[in-house]
Amino acid sequence: MKRRLLGPAILLAIAVMAPAQDTARPSTADLLAPFQFRSVGPSVTGGRIVDLEVHPSQPNTIYAAAAS
Repeated sequence: MKRRLLGPAILLAIAVMAPAQDTARPSTADLLAPFQFRSVGPSVTGGRIVDLEVHPSQPNTIYAAAAS
């Protein structure tokens, strides 16, 4: 009895999963579009800031140079 139901059960499982393969997923470029690259390192510095610069056209962008 179990062997008799195994074939139809497998076919039913394949038929149920087949439409799930057609779902469209957004590309990686679309997912990462809102993000901008920025450096977050080095993670350990000696705490000595040797220079600060402000971007001329973007006053909210500050560059800090650290010496360790």
